[in-house]
Amino acid sequence: MYCSNKASHFQISFQSILFASSQRGILSYNVIKKFPRGIELRRYSPSNWVSTYGRSEQGDFGRIAMAMRLRDYISGNNAEREKFDMSFPMTHSLVSNGSTGKVTKLSFPFAEDEPPRPNISQVFIERRPGMDVFVKSLTVTGMVRREDMLDHMARFRRNLDRVGLTAKATDKFYFAGYGLPIQFGPRKAEIWIVSKPWQTG
Repeated sequence: MYCSNKASHFQISFQSILFASSQRGILSYNVIKKFPRGIELRRYSPSNWVSTYGRSEQGDFGRIAMAMRLRDYISGNNAEREKFDMSFPMTHSLVSNGSTGKVTKLSFPFAEDEPPRPNISQVFIERRPGMDVFVKSLTVTGMVRREDMLDHMARFRRNLDRVGLTAKATDKFYFAGYGLPIQFGPRKAEIWIVSKPWQTG
């Protein structure tokens, strides 16, 4: 794959400074059920997320810009000037944004009830409702592009169909990563496909 010297230097420099602090924690969940083909059904409680948008056509530099905005937020670019560690997973999702069409949203969970207010409009706090999600774990290396996320999601949907779970799946999905958005070595990742409400007990 072609990569200019400038882009390569930017990527290396970015990786060396992004999220240098230790991890704040991992978003907790309950496992409801396990299925064949490595599929797990999890239940996540309502939670706060710090998010930012990016245009899909901006490619690698757009994804870097999103991650840098979140890095700045945890480094003190917020109303309280508070510095804190990153929480995981970081989730990518494709959302509709009015006339601009599909854009990418990058988010990380924030455990406290009242996250510090961001100083810039491109970063915002959202409250995600509780949700049940089908999960497939995988290992990725390097920058995960939009096309790669869609390919992983399509293969996961085929696996859901093979075990008879298609009727329970919604159209909403997330790509969840447990590491830096840009990382040369392997890291854990997951595909989440949101399930319709699952009755337990």
